Amino acid sequence: MTQPPNRNLLKETLQYIKNCGKTTNDILWVGSADGNYAISWNEFEKIADSTEYGRSGITPEIAADLVVVFNDEMWLSRKIISEIPTEEWQLNSTPEK
Repeated sequence: MTQPPNRNLLKETLQYIKNCGKTTNDILWVGSADGNYAISWNEFEKIADSTEYGRSGITPEIAADLVVVFNDEMWLSRKIISEIPTEEWQLNSTPEK
């Protein structure tokens, strides 16, 4: 059985930010979805740069409640794709009435 490739959390996060048409300058904070734990992008960048995951085949490896909050009421959250199994970022926005 082939092992899945290692994934780097920083590289993956930067790619999702770019795909959303945003930059790191648009980020307010990174942390837990409930807001009880929040750090700056610079702090997260240092942690994420040394975070490799994906080899265990067990999801989630990254905190399931991790969010990247932007200054326009949009945010990235973690999404688990159970069929594969894998995890990735998902862009969210505040729903409109």
